Amino acid sequence: MNNYSGTKPEAFIKRILKGWLYYLMGFVMNLWLVTVMMAMASDFLIVKFFLGIAALVVIDGLFFNYAYNAAKRDRELIKFHGMKRDKGMSLKLALLVPIFGYIMYILLFMVKLGVFDGTILGQNGFNYYILLNLHTLPWIAMITDGRTLEYLTWGGMFGLLLIQLTEPAAIVLTYELTMREVDVKEILFYGKKKTGHK
Repeated sequence: MNNYSGTKPEAFIKRILKGWLYYLMGFVMNLWLVTVMMAMASDFLIVKFFLGIAALVVIDGLFFNYAYNAAKRDRELIKFHGMKRDKGMSLKLALLVPIFGYIMYILLFMVKLGVFDGTILGQNGFNYYILLNLHTLPWIAMITDGRTLEYLTWGGMFGLLLIQLTEPAAIVLTYELTMREVDVKEILFYGKKKTGHK
């Protein structure tokens, strides 16, 4: 889908809402993966590992596609229609599109740190985090023995942070490389590097 047709910049709020739609798509697709994992009821670490990789590919792949289309649209408008580049666009998208996951992680971190008591998330607060970050569930199943905060170690918190950071990384890297006329899709799917001239 080429969403960069036209001669006017995309409204920023529309772009963010579109990103949240991608987030919702990732939720639905990962819900299916999680259902498969539960149906298999497997205790094999290798199964959880591959499902975890698949879940990350789903969410980060969607963000990759989102950022690629946004950058391609902006690049065309800059080259052919004189639009001024917003150099902070990739960071804005990386901050606002996965924001629901950030909020839940920060709340989880604060409860773990003792700044808030557990009542802010409730007895099953960890499940609220998982609900908004379903792609983390296979990884959580590997590193914890339960779905309550008492089972989550600081090592587990760090692991969740690394997983969380793959989302903004996918957005920033894809957007910036595409703006520099590096065809990321060509590299990922065909192993070819195609660059333009700036």
